[in-house]
Amino acid sequence: VDRVGLDLETRGKRARQAGLSTWISPHRAEDRGLLREVLTHARLFVLVNPLGADTPSEVELLLGLGAEVLMLPMFRSVREVGRFLEIVQARAEVVLLLETREAAEEVAGLVNVPGVRELVMRSA
Repeated sequence: VDRVGLDLETRGKRARQAGLSTWISPHRAEDRGLLREVLTHARLFVLVNPLGADTPSEVELLLGLGAEVLMLPMFRSVREVGRFLEIVQARAEVVLLLETREAAEEVAGLVNVPGVRELVMRSA
């Protein structure tokens, strides 16, 4: 295992997953320190909330807690990814979680965005 992380995505998640019998993570940003203490080889990542007005403050908090990899969910466009990259400013590795039809339609552009290291597709 090269990465272990926290799922901090909460914004809109309950509504999107209503009736799907899925698990909503109870993780908190502060849990990152606890993981860091026990893991010696894996890099820690954080699944953040979808892009929104509070993304800059969320990213700053997570970087302050030592986040190495930030995973962006529920994006719909190359433009949104670009905005997220501007916020992160290469201070952490960025991984995209491909979950929307709109993003899938832009996959050719997404794989060429400088600063994106990995694109992960979530299957149903």
